[in-house]
Amino acid sequence: MRTMVGQPFLRIENVTKRFGRFTAVDRISLDIAEGEFLTIVGPSGSGKSTLIRLLVGIDEVTEGTISLSGARIDEMPADKRPTCMVFQSLALFPHMTVGQNIEFPLKVRKLAPEARRARALELLALLRLPADYYGKRISQCSGGERQRVALARALAFDPQIIVFDEPLSALDYRLRKTLEKELKDLHARTGKTFIYITHSLEEAMVMSDRIAIMRTGRFEQIATAEEIYSRPVSRFVASFMGEVNLFGLGAGEGGAPRWQDGGI
Repeated sequence: MRTMVGQPFLRIENVTKRFGRFTAVDRISLDIAEGEFLTIVGPSGSGKSTLIRLLVGIDEVTEGTISLSGARIDEMPADKRPTCMVFQSLALFPHMTVGQNIEFPLKVRKLAPEARRARALELLALLRLPADYYGKRISQCSGGERQRVALARALAFDPQIIVFDEPLSALDYRLRKTLEKELKDLHARTGKTFIYITHSLEEAMVMSDRIAIMRTGRFEQIATAEEIYSRPVSRFVASFMGEVNLFGLGAGEGGAPRWQDGGI
């Protein structure tokens, strides 16, 4: 697990996002270390996807600040931030080749064609795809290969932070397990800061340095998987981890069962 020395790499401070009268994210604060793999989990509607949209600049912060290495980025346009997002849908261009997809952010930044091709081939090797995939159509790629292409495109312009919005949710179990291992390995090899959103607690526990559990726009607990499993701070967290973390204390008022949060 990465630890912070001095100033945090990424600081989210008292961030709130409102849509009309609805508060999707409510005064959230979080420090993230450089090179950390942080996973945000929570039920649907908990605010986790809204939070990462604020981070990458898709949505604007209502209140609060987001800073990177001490400099505010919350007022920066999305295309100027040192962040990149891998969407659940992957958002690959089906009419383009693998190489053209990977090179797209470099083309937008007006990098020379030779340099774009060299970077794309470098990333194909990093993601363990053969060099001849450069000219392959996206429609000819399997689900796992498309995931790798999306990752290569995210890494193309060397972002400081990569954000993942449930990228494995549409895959079958066996492929998910394979890509979980590859993502963890890629994180170790690149040293990038990963912020990962998922509904799957199993994914979070396998891959993360820390896990942040969200509920109704706020963090319920932020800790390592071991700490959350053995010392959940609330009944919600314990229930989210699984009923193995709840044990009965007999009957309460009116004969209703009473419960204590805790590990085993």
